[in-house]
Amino acid sequence: MNLPNLLTAIRIALVPVFATLLLSGRIGWALCVFLLAGITDVIDGYVARVYHLETRLGAILDPLADKVLLITAYLLLAALTRVPLWLTVAVVARDLVLLLGMGFMYWFSGHLHFSPSLAGKATTALQLITVAATLLSNYVDPVTHLLGLLYALTMALTILSGIRYLYDGLGQLSASPMDKQD
Repeated sequence: MNLPNLLTAIRIALVPVFATLLLSGRIGWALCVFLLAGITDVIDGYVARVYHLETRLGAILDPLADKVLLITAYLLLAALTRVPLWLTVAVVARDLVLLLGMGFMYWFSGHLHFSPSLAGKATTALQLITVAATLLSNYVDPVTHLLGLLYALTMALTILSGIRYLYDGLGQLSASPMDKQD
């Protein structure tokens, strides 16, 4: 296991720690753990690219770790009525559609070519920032006034990137080798 994959594994291991802290009302500690998980995401991607340590396992685990962290955060924050339900539904639905689409592509084409788009990376970053800002709003009042705008931007980018991934996935599926066997 190389360093980027180890950092991804640490991010996955931090999810239940984050959830436990959040549910027990220890918001400050939950925020710290969430930020640490976000930092591991940035570092593992940087190290993998710069030192050419990309692996097939990392290409699967890294986005999966992001989705587990974000889905957990949004579901728990919605349950605690800290983020709007409509935003949580959009975030979770997009990620589930992406995961199902990837599985569908692999099932029918026998391969999976998945490259995160710029919109997808921006969406993940904005979703992470939104969770951090929501948690931070417990301690910094001006952040509270920006949450509505942040939620709207996150919603818009989540939908747009989801549509982009759907469009790209359908294009890949229609160009799959199975269609050319006729």
